[in-house]
Amino acid sequence: MSRLRLLPAAAALALLLPATALADTLVFTPGDGGPYSACEDSTLRGGTLAANNYSTDTYVSCDAEDNSVGGEPAYGIWRFPDAFGNASGQVPSDAVVSSATLSLFAEDSGGPKQLHRVLEAWDVSVVSWNARTATASWSTGGALPPSSDPTDLDTVAPGNLTWHHLDITSAAQAWATDPATNYGVVLHTTHTSGTNFTSAEGIQANRPYLTVEFTRTDADGDGYPLNDDCDDGDPAVYPGAPEACDATDSDCDGDYVDGFSDLDSDGDPDCTDQDDDGDGDTDYTDCDHVDPAIHNGAPESCDGLDSDCDGDLVDGFTDTDSDGTPDCIDLDDDGDGDSDSSDCDDLDPPIDNGAHESCAALDSDCDGDLVD
Repeated sequence: MSRLRLLPAAAALALLLPATALADTLVFTPGDGGPYSACEDSTLRGGTLAANNYSTDTYVSCDAEDNSVGGEPAYGIWRFPDAFGNASGQVPSDAVVSSATLSLFAEDSGGPKQLHRVLEAWDVSVVSWNARTATASWSTGGALPPSSDPTDLDTVAPGNLTWHHLDITSAAQAWATDPATNYGVVLHTTHTSGTNFTSAEGIQANRPYLTVEFTRTDADGDGYPLNDDCDDGDPAVYPGAPEACDATDSDCDGDYVDGFSDLDSDGDPDCTDQDDDGDGDTDYTDCDHVDPAIHNGAPESCDGLDSDCDGDLVDGFTDTDSDGTPDCIDLDDDGDGDSDSSDCDDLDPPIDNGAHESCAALDSDCDGDLVD
């Protein structure tokens, strides 16, 4: 059934009021028990180590010439794969990100390093300088552009045993809008003074974490933003709102019935259903709108029901006494005042218990005696 609903006065008023911005901050720290706090990270090492995966190390390195492993370049890569989405506890797609920071703990000091948004998908269990997945290579080794965006998100010159908070606001906004593009960030450098950062596998207190501050628009001011509110133009409609028997899903549970009577189980409560019994005949024309076997044009049987709603119980069936009740249900077919159960001839009105007798071959008074 189509539902045409007039906009309630409260909803109409809400459309005239300025939208409310709901502020929120989420922090994702690997190992804190949060359902979306996982962090994936690794070091991409070049040269003779270009095929190796370092995702289980307790640190992530960034160095143009890492002398600890033969002077090969090393870049760090990070991703919080579950932080963005529309479940409770994730940064939702309608978020307007005002600030997002990737916090990294530097285990030693080093030269300047540049953070870039990664533009290609990668698998943490196999990622290396050469490979991003088991079957695909980076467009450029080490996730250099075009595997990453050439524009710097932020620059850091790490200090020894110091937290550094890198601005990734623009990347976080893109990931919120489309979580499928969340491939994380990579830290590049041309400086030979490298730095190790504590990884997601390192000691808990120094693990990397992501902080996202954002707002969500609540157009009707009911405390629920667009993605959570099934009608952000009506302040009386929101998850958990009280329900009434009407054509509005006030509590946003996808159910219009909500415990109210729904005779034909069509998902439309009887109070708004124009055909309660679902027999195809509207309540306005159906002479019994709670019985699906009774409606205009229904087949008739010889019973006490006006199944076809024509006001006639006879409908062509025999009615000996023409009293409007067919013989099949009439308790006195001949209308002589003597019920069929006691009348010795229930089709002849002159014959009944107590009728006047005449000298004839009829037992008119039903006493079993023809002499009388």
